[in-house]
Amino acid sequence: MMNVLLRDLVNLLNQGESIVLATIVSSNGSAPRYAGAQMIVRSDGSILGTIGGGLLEAQVLKAAAEVFQTQGCAIKEFHFTGKDAATTDMICGGWQEILLDYLDGADPAISAFFDEMLTCIQQKQKVWKVTALPGSDGNPAARYWLVKMDGSVIGKMDNREANRPVDPFLVETSSHADGILGLNFQGLRFNLANLHNSQLFSTTVSGGRYLVEPGDVYGTVFIFGAGHVSQKLALLTVMVGFRTVVLDDRPEFANRQRFESADEIIVLDNFKNAFRGLQIDLDSSLIIVTRGHLNDSVVLEQALQTPAGYVGMIGSKRKREIIYQEMIERGIPMDVLQRVHSPIGLPIGADSPEEIAVSITAELIQERAKRNIEIPAKVSLEQ
Repeated sequence: MMNVLLRDLVNLLNQGESIVLATIVSSNGSAPRYAGAQMIVRSDGSILGTIGGGLLEAQVLKAAAEVFQTQGCAIKEFHFTGKDAATTDMICGGWQEILLDYLDGADPAISAFFDEMLTCIQQKQKVWKVTALPGSDGNPAARYWLVKMDGSVIGKMDNREANRPVDPFLVETSSHADGILGLNFQGLRFNLANLHNSQLFSTTVSGGRYLVEPGDVYGTVFIFGAGHVSQKLALLTVMVGFRTVVLDDRPEFANRQRFESADEIIVLDNFKNAFRGLQIDLDSSLIIVTRGHLNDSVVLEQALQTPAGYVGMIGSKRKREIIYQEMIERGIPMDVLQRVHSPIGLPIGADSPEEIAVSITAELIQERAKRNIEIPAKVSLEQ
């Protein structure tokens, strides 16, 4: 679930509003969205998020109205062939299986579950949501678990029996020093740490089906510099699901008035200590767009000492070569400098701050896709 959609979901539940959460469970054919894509349906028929648009969403809205009446959950299959495909993004047709789950805004256990999930993501804790689909183990309701990297199961709820004790026969976790987290479905173990996309697992033991969703596959974008390009960039990175942090040493630039949508704004003492207290990992993207060549160089040298999955620096090729030469003279190898995306962004002829922001965001999406290699939506586990 994208951070923005999860925040919307939590806000609605905390306001006492009941909603239907539509989640793609599996797809076949040239479907526009894949397992784990979600959409919030409100009681007035309005939506937040998308599972593909067009005829599909129209049919899902109709099915969601029925779920609002029953206040339960249902799994529906939507098939598109022939002329139907022309009204959707499914060029050659296909089908999608979608879970429609009623979430009661008056139930504090449901709100607490998603609150906890959002808190974990905001604190950059690895977390996975495990959903036992209706019919698994004879249970008519969907059931949820939240699994953390340390192996603890921190929440469990369904629409009828919230906070029941975790059944160890169904879910068992194990954490190891090397960071591998195993999750067992009735003794069938796999590695959660390597799960970068939502996946549907089915067992041949009981016929149970489980959708496992990483809580945050989008990572964090750290924008060093709070100028005009950064202001436009932060809007887009939040929009496409990145957690976004803006850093600058000028409080008149790095503030909530200029960056309303950013997840966090940090006012630095100076750029020499720009990375103090930051948690940088492979899912982190570092964007260097400070107000000048000297600050860019200072930030870049620190950035190259991190394991960030993406490092990008704004500027011309000439500026890049000047900074690189300074780095080489300070003992930084050329192969390390080759990590840097500079000039930053995809080459689309961008000129204005808005266009530059689009080119950078496009490159971030491209690099994210390379890290999160697409995994088939459905996997059968055999004992």
